[in-house]
Amino acid sequence: MLYKTFDSTMLNNHYPQFRVPEIKGKKAKHSVEILATLAIKGQMTTREIAKFVLNSTTEYDNQYPRDRDSRILEQIFYKLINGRGLNKKKYPGLADTRFVFPVRVRKNNLNNDVKTYFLTLKGSFFALGFQFDSRQLLEFVRNAAKEHLYFALLKKIIDDTSLEFVKSVLIEPAVNLIKDGLVKLDDRSYLNHILYAQQESISNKIYQLDENLFGSKKRARGKIGFRYYERMLAHVFYTDSPTSDWGDYMIEYFYPNSRTSPSPQFYDDRNSQLGLLYRFMRSIHFGYYSGHMQSIPKQTQRMPVSKEWREYRSYYPEYKSPQDRDRKKHIRIHY
Repeated sequence: MLYKTFDSTMLNNHYPQFRVPEIKGKKAKHSVEILATLAIKGQMTTREIAKFVLNSTTEYDNQYPRDRDSRILEQIFYKLINGRGLNKKKYPGLADTRFVFPVRVRKNNLNNDVKTYFLTLKGSFFALGFQFDSRQLLEFVRNAAKEHLYFALLKKIIDDTSLEFVKSVLIEPAVNLIKDGLVKLDDRSYLNHILYAQQESISNKIYQLDENLFGSKKRARGKIGFRYYERMLAHVFYTDSPTSDWGDYMIEYFYPNSRTSPSPQFYDDRNSQLGLLYRFMRSIHFGYYSGHMQSIPKQTQRMPVSKEWREYRSYYPEYKSPQDRDRKKHIRIHY
C-alpha cells in the first residue's frame, strides 16, 4: 500500500477539535477522511475518495461491503461535502464552510458529468495539521500548488532547497499558531498572522546563523543554511510598487504552460490569490534582510516582465514599461 500510515493519519491531526469548530461531532471522522484523501491524492470525485478510503484502511471491513464500487460511503461523503438541506438533519457541507470546493466537471465511465473536488486555501491550512510523513507532506504541497499560489511558491522553494528546510522555517510556524489557538481558520485575519509568524521565523533563524558565525559573511557563504535562504529569496519577486504586469508574470512563472494551468475557479479568485502571494513574498523579503540586520531594499531583484506585456508593447510602443503604462493609464495596484 502506498500510504502505510494512512489509518493513523486520518485519526491524528495536530489541531484539537475545538481549534477548528466546523470539524466536530459525529461527522468529524468522515470529514477528516475526505480532507486527508484530497490532500495526498489531489483532485478527486466522491466515488474516488470513497474507493481510496476503503482500500487504504481495514477499519471498514465489517461496516461496509468490500465492493470496490461501494456507493454507501460515497453517498456519505457527497452529503458531507455538499451539505444536506432537508428535514431535521439539515447541516452545511465542507463546501459551505469553505474547506473544499468543486474544481472541474468531467465524464465518468458511464459518460455522466461528475464533479472533482479539492481543498480551498482554508482546507489546505487545515491539512498542514495532519501528521503526514515526509512523502505525504510533499505530495500534499504539490497538489495544493496546482490551485493556490501560496503553495506554488512553497513548492518552488522545496524543489530548490529541501522539504525539511521549508517545514522548519515556513510550515511549522503556521501550524503552531493554529494548534496553540492563537489564530482561527474562520477568522479573516488568520493569514496575516501566519505571514508575520513566518517572517519572524526567517528573521530569527538567519540572525542565529549570523550570530554563530560572528557576523562573518565570507564564512557564511559556504554554509548550506545560508545557501538555502538565498535560494528561497531567488523565487521572491517583491517590489514595494508592484505594477499591473506583476500578477501576469507571477501566473506565468508558476504555471508556465497549459498542462500546469489551474482550474477556472483560480482565475475567478485571481486578485486574492495574487494579494496573498505578494504578502507572502514580502514576509520572506523582510525576514531575510531584517535577520541580517540590514536595511530592507525596495525590491528583491530586477523585476521581469510577462509575455503578455511584451506582446502588448508591440502594439502600443508609446508605453515604455509596465510602470509607464500604469502611470499614464492611472492604474494603481494594491495587494
